[in-house]
Amino acid sequence: MEFSKCILSNSQDGIKIGTGLWVDQSAIKSEGDNLKAFGRQMAAVFGTQPCYMDGPAAFNEWASDVTGLRINRMVHPEGDDEVGQGPLLLSSICDVKAKWASAFDPFNTWPGEFYNDSAQGTVCQMMHQKGVYEVAYLQDSTAVTMPCGASGGNAVTFILPNFGTIDDAVREFSAERWQTICKTRLKQNLRLFVPKFRVSSSTSPTLKEDLVKAGLQAIFSPDAADLDRIGETGHFWVGDVIHKAVFEMDEAGSTPVAGVQDSHFSFTCVGVKEEAPSTEFRLNRPFLFVVHHGDAMIQIGKVVAPLMLDRQEPGFRR
Repeated sequence: MEFSKCILSNSQDGIKIGTGLWVDQSAIKSEGDNLKAFGRQMAAVFGTQPCYMDGPAAFNEWASDVTGLRINRMVHPEGDDEVGQGPLLLSSICDVKAKWASAFDPFNTWPGEFYNDSAQGTVCQMMHQKGVYEVAYLQDSTAVTMPCGASGGNAVTFILPNFGTIDDAVREFSAERWQTICKTRLKQNLRLFVPKFRVSSSTSPTLKEDLVKAGLQAIFSPDAADLDRIGETGHFWVGDVIHKAVFEMDEAGSTPVAGVQDSHFSFTCVGVKEEAPSTEFRLNRPFLFVVHHGDAMIQIGKVVAPLMLDRQEPGFRR
């Protein structure tokens, strides 16, 4: 049986997600009908077929293919010890490059202060935009949702704690809290200040320990796993799960700001239209973000330090 490279990718609105099932070729004793049927089932349900393990380089090549060269390192090139041993291995990767429905104007990106939980400030690149956003006010936090892409089906919600530390907010975040945010959002005029940032995280070293603690135990046990029907002969269980996620945010949108891409601007003398009153909202201290499609969460993370601005670089202003 010829195993294909296992890629399941969704690149809509800058979101790329990959999942893979890897098989140790030495564990396959007979490539019979069961194994072929398993491959067909994987293709029909998950859009991918299993592929053979071939060292760390294979995982890194897979990650690069899924993310369009944005993530080129899933595991250490010589890190055989990072991945547990077993006849089967699961991998997942999530790469998000936010493409806003309404792009930020880079001319409105200014130096701004960002304060950590100890109230120590640093200077970062703070983007600015006026508009109507969906806002949810909770007792201990405020959440603002920004749509991504032309359709707005995907979005990013920023959750700013009103008090306490960011780690307190992480511990208190739950499915019920997320549903409360989704159901209580109201549209409001805002002057939004958001820092540019990039978050990268990977399992340490894998998700296996967390999944076992959550109750998913049998699939990782050579004695308890019931996966032997995959092949006519041989014994199968999942040895490990590896995962990596990256989120990057800057001014880019699905439609560029007029005049920015082509450097062409036009001016006209017209009366100044009175703007509707707006509330200022600044993400100037640690916050959570949730990438989601509708109410379904795709990725969640925390930002404790955005991209810093070098005080010595040309153009720095205070």
